[in-house]
Amino acid sequence: MLALRLARRLTTRRLHAFAVSGATPPHQIASLLDEHGVVVIDDFLTTELDRVATTLLEKTNEAMALTEGVPLGVGSRDSFEEVVLRSPHRYDVPAPFAAFSEGDLAKCRAVAEATLGADCKEAFCGIVLSKPGAPAQGWHADSRHDSAEHQSAKILNVLIALDDACADYESGPTEFVPRSHV
Repeated sequence: MLALRLARRLTTRRLHAFAVSGATPPHQIASLLDEHGVVVIDDFLTTELDRVATTLLEKTNEAMALTEGVPLGVGSRDSFEEVVLRSPHRYDVPAPFAAFSEGDLAKCRAVAEATLGADCKEAFCGIVLSKPGAPAQGWHADSRHDSAEHQSAKILNVLIALDDACADYESGPTEFVPRSHV
């Protein structure tokens, strides 16, 4: 699993070895992903992220309202298609790829194709919502590994920080361990 992090506001603790500008060619991003397992790309998206955030958060709030008062178990098996409880106060909510402009999706596809090959496919788009009081999430892989030996990437996760991903450590910022994919 490789993670591609697209960010507009990263303020602290960024490692410059794998931070690039949005103008970096897809093949160079793919090379950095292969080497480090994570790349931070500043100003990659052209879409107005405030509009995207509003659209996605409205969808999330609608889905969360459906579960109000309904006890959810942790994991996909004990939750709903619309909302999955990942851990206390942390939820996954599916979201439409259409929230992003076709131009931004095309940029993401170009990086995915450079990393995974031309036959790669979009699999899932969603919001991870951590509410106040969510406990720290333990280190984990977002997908299973087929082998103990390093292999070519089969999955590319794209994280788009809709909020400043580093400023509010009480919200539990997402962290990556470079080279943990090898």
